[in-house]
Amino acid sequence: MRKYSVFITIVCLGLIGYILFSANPSPDNVRASASGASSSVTYQATAKPTARPTAKPSTARRLITATPTPAAVRSYVLNTNTKKFHKPTCSSVDQMKAKNRRDYTGTRESVIDMGYKPCQRCNP
Repeated sequence: MRKYSVFITIVCLGLIGYILFSANPSPDNVRASASGASSSVTYQATAKPTARPTAKPSTARRLITATPTPAAVRSYVLNTNTKKFHKPTCSSVDQMKAKNRRDYTGTRESVIDMGYKPCQRCNP
């Protein structure tokens, strides 16, 4: 058991050494030793400062007002029997009887105000 734990320790230390010293050094963190020999290199960890964006002061202040967006005007197909409204491409429109069908162009809110509910299939 002792041989196994010694083996694991050696393997772990070898992996740690490989990870620490196998990376290619960049010019920012490599410094030649004082002896001037090109073969001896010491590694020095340097922390690079991160650039922080600076906010430019605005010269003019703008007043931002909320403008209401106009409601989208679309085409709908109303079923006067079931009081449901559909998109014109809905498959339920094909099954609708001609006497119950009514075409309508307007906003979704206006159709709901008329008492119609949206179709569960096409969800207009």
